[in-house]
Amino acid sequence: MSRRKKRPAKGSASARVAAADRPTHNFTLVLSGVADLTDALADAVYEAGCDDALLGKRHGVVFLEFDREAATLPEAVLSAVHDLESVEGVDLLRVEPDDLVTASEIARRTGRSRESIRLLSTGMRGPGGFPPPVHSLRGQSPLWRWAEVAEWVDQHLSDSRLAPQEWESAAFIAVLNCALQIHHLVPSMSVMSALWTSMNRWQEKKITPRYAWLHLLRESKAR
Repeated sequence: MSRRKKRPAKGSASARVAAADRPTHNFTLVLSGVADLTDALADAVYEAGCDDALLGKRHGVVFLEFDREAATLPEAVLSAVHDLESVEGVDLLRVEPDDLVTASEIARRTGRSRESIRLLSTGMRGPGGFPPPVHSLRGQSPLWRWAEVAEWVDQHLSDSRLAPQEWESAAFIAVLNCALQIHHLVPSMSVMSALWTSMNRWQEKKITPRYAWLHLLRESKAR
């Protein structure tokens, strides 16, 4: 079940052309604090500026699926999160696409076969050094961190189909979701204020994705 409203285009013709030149990023904000799709919720989301999102519900979870124009994925996600903050009674649970991925999902995102990913991950093909799984090591479907895999693919596979700096975008999603998890588990920890500080410094290129998480924890403890 889903609903979408579309706001008429605004601004000058030149502004619309400039916006059209920016790439469109697809991502999903998974929401908490709401149980059902209502007209009131749809109107509130629309008025908040999320008119480029599909409001839906799946498996009992309400979500907003965005197609947002921005220079980068982090910029698109942060602007959507800021828009959502003005919707009363709605909280952000996590952002997708998820950072934890199976071998099949790695194959899909990289445009390779499942067998190719198996050979790369076991060192039977490629330069070696494929990132190790981080979950379900002894299970049938281990999980990898997409940020680590994307960085390895970017550095070692010349035929990679990944977009430039895909690993940076993946690292951004990973850091954001970790912060959101802490926020929900330990509400008293002022992690969200620290998150925005870290994300803004990231956007300004004052820190690298690799250090954003450490910076986030340091800022949280200082508050």
